[in-house]
Amino acid sequence: MLAKKTLEINPHHSVMKELLSKVKASTDGKIGDAAEDSARMLFHMALLNSGFNIEDPTVFADSLLKMINTGFGLARDQPVEEIQVEIEEEEKSDNQDASADEEEIDLSSDEKENAGQAGEPEVQEIPIEMEG
Repeated sequence: MLAKKTLEINPHHSVMKELLSKVKASTDGKIGDAAEDSARMLFHMALLNSGFNIEDPTVFADSLLKMINTGFGLARDQPVEEIQVEIEEEEKSDNQDASADEEEIDLSSDEKENAGQAGEPEVQEIPIEMEG
């Protein structure tokens, strides 16, 4: 039998006191978008800390992004500006053969023994694929 989970709220926490003051100050029952996002994020954080899954992670991510924007002094709903990046493709010369597409770095046995000594990082063999 599974135990029933309980969400406990610490009424002495400064964040909870601030949320309560916003609720008491509201005349129409709305505490504002920023406070609602904060309350929603607190709830989602409590779910995650207790080992539960969030039904819609994008809601949590959106609230987190708004708080990050605010922390950086941006507008809460700052739009994402797409950046155009031009990529110039180099053409392969006709002289290159297919064997040049894959290179393999190999160390001689002396180099392998010396690798990692005198503060140098150990070198590993890594196959490299060259795209054209």
